[in-house]
Amino acid sequence: MRITQHGLVEQVINNLSNRLNGVAESQERVSSGLRVSKPSDDPTAASEISNLNSEISRINQYYRNVQSGISTLKMTETALSEIKDIIIQSRAKALQGSNDTLKPEDRAALADEIDQLIGELLRIANQKSGGKYLFAGTESNKMPYKSTTNENGELIGVTTQLAGEQNDIELQFGDNERIATSVTAQDTFDLGDGANLFDILFNLKSSLENTQSNQIGEALPKLDLALDQLNAVTALVGTRVKSAENLMIQYDSREINLTERLSDLADVDIVDAITRMNEEEYSYELALKVAAQVIQPSLVNFISL
Repeated sequence: MRITQHGLVEQVINNLSNRLNGVAESQERVSSGLRVSKPSDDPTAASEISNLNSEISRINQYYRNVQSGISTLKMTETALSEIKDIIIQSRAKALQGSNDTLKPEDRAALADEIDQLIGELLRIANQKSGGKYLFAGTESNKMPYKSTTNENGELIGVTTQLAGEQNDIELQFGDNERIATSVTAQDTFDLGDGANLFDILFNLKSSLENTQSNQIGEALPKLDLALDQLNAVTALVGTRVKSAENLMIQYDSREINLTERLSDLADVDIVDAITRMNEEEYSYELALKVAAQVIQPSLVNFISL
């Protein structure tokens, strides 16, 4: 078979082009650090890489949800602790005020202190987290309690603005995992039969102002009930925090495993990649030298530009 000059030149050009492509691909692997940067590099691996990236993205979203939920729950824990302190202080003042030997002016001073505690309780009850009311449940844009004052600006009443059954906010923490990240005002402040913590404190304040020893003493079992209920809610929140923190540990571990698998599939062995790049460059240089011996130097010089 007779090989024409034109055919020989075309064969040399194709060979050089292939070698040059090999150099470019090897240089790209070294610079990018990726073994698979497009599906054609390894279709099977590329498909698994796509699935892994989707899974990692999904886990990261759940992880962010868990972080947000824990932040809200811990803020709730702090608020519940402050409410507990208010109940304990109120109980101590009720016990002190129920003493028959106490002077009216001393009871009036205690009433003023209860008034301050009511104001602090109202502040906590209407506290926000991330722009949402902490104790409003699913109605998180609505302020749970509204205050009423007299002509002197003194606080004389607190009423709820949340109608009907109140529900906790739940966040998706996993494919089949939802955790409540709030507690409602109803669960925290209401004691059943229409009574709530605000009413107890307002009645205690009134009893102290009117020096009614028997009615002052009646506040004690009610405050004990409120404290028991608050402790139960606090324990519930603590359980939710623990569950969420355990999920974060699981997601950390899962993401590490997925990322390692992704790296095994997509990342290049840099030492091997540099070795291959050097081999491709050497092969290309050798191909140029062989071409120079076969075809005119002028053509080889043009190709190698």
